[in-house]
Amino acid sequence: MRKVRFVRSLLVVAALMASTLALGGGAAEPAQAAGIDYGIVAGDQGSNSLIAYDPATWAVRWTWQPKTTEGFTSDEISAFGLVTDFKLRNTSAGQRMVVTASGGLAAIVTPYPEGKKVWSANLSGDNLHGAELLPNGNIVVASSEKLTTTTNGGRTGTGAGGFLRVYASSQGANNATYAEYPLNEAHGALWDPTYDRLWAIGYNGSGAPVLDSFTITGSAAQPHLTLDKQINLRDTLKDTAPHDLTADPNNANVLLLSTGTKTWSYDKWKGSFTPLVTANDVKAISAQPSGQLVMTQPDSSKTPETAGGCSTNTWCTDTIDFYSPVKNLDGSVSGYTHTSHKVTGARFYRARVWNPTYNSVGDATHGTVSDGALSGGLRTPAVIDANARISQISAAALPDGTLHVQTLLPGAGVWDRTRNLDGTWSTSTQIDANPAITAISAVALPDGTLHVQTLIPGAGVWDRTRSAAGTWSSSSQIDADGRTSRISAAALPDGTLHVQTLLPGWGVWDRTRTSSGSWSNRTQLVVDCAINDTSDPCITDVSATPGADGGLNVQVLRAGYGISAVSVRAWAGANWPLPTTDVDRNPSITRLAASITSDGTMHLEAIVPGYGIWDRTLAPNATSWAASATQIDSIGGDFAVYSVGLPDGSLHVGSAAY
Repeated sequence: MRKVRFVRSLLVVAALMASTLALGGGAAEPAQAAGIDYGIVAGDQGSNSLIAYDPATWAVRWTWQPKTTEGFTSDEISAFGLVTDFKLRNTSAGQRMVVTASGGLAAIVTPYPEGKKVWSANLSGDNLHGAELLPNGNIVVASSEKLTTTTNGGRTGTGAGGFLRVYASSQGANNATYAEYPLNEAHGALWDPTYDRLWAIGYNGSGAPVLDSFTITGSAAQPHLTLDKQINLRDTLKDTAPHDLTADPNNANVLLLSTGTKTWSYDKWKGSFTPLVTANDVKAISAQPSGQLVMTQPDSSKTPETAGGCSTNTWCTDTIDFYSPVKNLDGSVSGYTHTSHKVTGARFYRARVWNPTYNSVGDATHGTVSDGALSGGLRTPAVIDANARISQISAAALPDGTLHVQTLLPGAGVWDRTRNLDGTWSTSTQIDANPAITAISAVALPDGTLHVQTLIPGAGVWDRTRSAAGTWSSSSQIDADGRTSRISAAALPDGTLHVQTLLPGWGVWDRTRTSSGSWSNRTQLVVDCAINDTSDPCITDVSATPGADGGLNVQVLRAGYGISAVSVRAWAGANWPLPTTDVDRNPSITRLAASITSDGTMHLEAIVPGYGIWDRTLAPNATSWAASATQIDSIGGDFAVYSVGLPDGSLHVGSAAY
């Protein structure tokens, strides 16, 4: 018997201890190893409920539907007719479930067993088909079309008026603020933490079936939803009638989707589709860590139709289908063996693997760290930290020639590792045990001290110092703004330290530490996207470095747009915030880092998912960055990068890759 599990929940563990099925899994984690699979949850449109099954025994472990005792109104309960989508996600507040129904209900609830309302909306005029929960607590809702009421009290679709919406659900249980993008026949949405993009399927304005990607930026209270027009993140489907979109639990680079005649895998790096199982009108596809596909196909679309017993409509089934891969000796899949389970009287539209993680690298991208010196336009990286749980990195070089690399382990704080003058690396030392840290930056001063900044959501930015003698201080708060999402830092030759903070929707701000150790008030350097202007791309990352003239240079990444930069010294005495100049218009860039080498050349590193790291330079006497960037490596799984110039003239570029 294949081992199966749900995700853990403290409220039901006692009831399930005797079973191989376990509900819950509060901490972010990668998918289970091959052979250890998750339970199945199905949406039954007959009973208007979600049903959790143990596929090893087909025992019902849990059911849910909205109730007034769980915080829902009678109108919202009525709007839960024809349940269409449901996903489980890990969050910092515990696990949450998102649900949608064609009747109009979209909701976030606490799972197992209480199912209490966290947020909800009654969109009864829209045919809701998909939902996703974003890391910041906002919900994505996909609607296929507008609905109209017929004379006999029924409803019919208009075939148009579909959309994607991002609701500011993190701001309150009934918050109705949203950003919208028109997408007819929108049936599925999936957040991708490795690309920082939202994937969705539907029909574009020209009537073509598409797999699109979107940037979600702005603030949690005022989200922005913008189509990413980069070709490798926007593809016309190979078939009509897109129905479902999920992730491969064993490969962060692969998406799974279903269309009118087939199911597919999609390679994000190559932008290529590979057919999986040929079957008409598959409404749901997901996969177990063992590789088994779990699908639902309407009984009316099966051959013969009598293969199923649901004849209520053209989209329901009473059967959940399983396709187990048949593998060759080299591990490739040569086909699938089909089994199924019938639930008499059921009216399933979708059934899903109940996996709480976004993809194979979990809820937040994580991996190992490599470092390499840039030589001849390329770097030859070597792994310097094999801990695959690292989520963020930073680095700085001391005047004595040593290189310090910091790594962030979610829940386990910040660690520091040193590259000695002979090229050997020390073991890592924990320098901050705060489990809530989400971002880090580092900088070395001319006096030999090393400063490491940490970001704690809701509590701002903190600075910790390593003296020239090697002693670490306790951390001190230097910025109390809890809205900060990213940080960077740069040290100038005059001994001043500059720390930049990104406040989504409010731009990039700079705070200065003088050579005497006092911190200034912050100054806004760069303005962010206008709250109500979705054509104005929002800032998602920031980096900084001193320039050849000793001034401060700051670079900002605008999601779906590219990198812009500003030389603060060049604008001395000007009104703030400052105008920026475009440096790199590649809209697929997800992260950046900057540094300066001893000859005065500035380097800007950019991660392009699937295409590695690219280096762009600004010569000491130049007034603009080089017109083109150089690909310095082709590691497709890079998700974080640092760039450091050492006193010996070398440039070290490090990256974290899954």
